[in-house]
Amino acid sequence: MLRLPRIPWHVQEVRRRKNVVFTVRGDVLIVKSESPFMSETWNFKIFKMDSSKGLEEIVSLGDQAILLDLGITVLAKDQEGVTSNSIYFTGDEINWYDTEIFVFNLDTKKVEQLPPLVFFICFIL
Repeated sequence: MLRLPRIPWHVQEVRRRKNVVFTVRGDVLIVKSESPFMSETWNFKIFKMDSSKGLEEIVSLGDQAILLDLGITVLAKDQEGVTSNSIYFTGDEINWYDTEIFVFNLDTKKVEQLPPLVFFICFIL
């Protein structure tokens, strides 16, 4: 990794994670995510495990949404307020995001933070 002079190394660090996700259809996905340290920028790649082909990158979840911290998908149409083809995740790997929930939309490649009320309702259900 290239380090920029005069900028502390921990500010330049990129956090990488791999999560295993089980879909409602019985598939196994590997979700790779990257986020620069202390940043609100995330990048996700999703791979489907296939016994004959290995890992195959997928660009759309169709009518499903990933609940990344739980390692599952849900059908968006069955869950009020859940957007299809999106990844829901917490920012807990970044120290200053303790409990916020974010949504990464695979169509737009943009991240939004859920409002506190929606966040609270998600945990009650």
